[in-house]
Amino acid sequence: ELPDGSVVLNIRNQDGFRCRCRLTARTWDGGQSIPARGVTVEAELPDPAVAAGVFSSGGVVFFSNPACQNGRMNMTLRWSFTNGT
Repeated sequence: ELPDGSVVLNIRNQDGFRCRCRLTARTWDGGQSIPARGVTVEAELPDPAVAAGVFSSGGVVFFSNPACQNGRMNMTLRWSFTNGT
């Protein structure tokens, strides 16, 4: 949950919608619904459609996944000082 009350989801793109990458979604009702305008294709986050990790601590959001489109290789840790946005 972000400081503005919205919730950001980081989603495995199981069927390769538009790319072999992650999807994100943002909802403003605590996760009760996900508006289509809140879903984004994250081409800069390559992913072979596996589980990824997200952790927030002290205002920093950490994200880990194998940053490879074709397999579980190139394990990567990224972080954001802007709430993952």
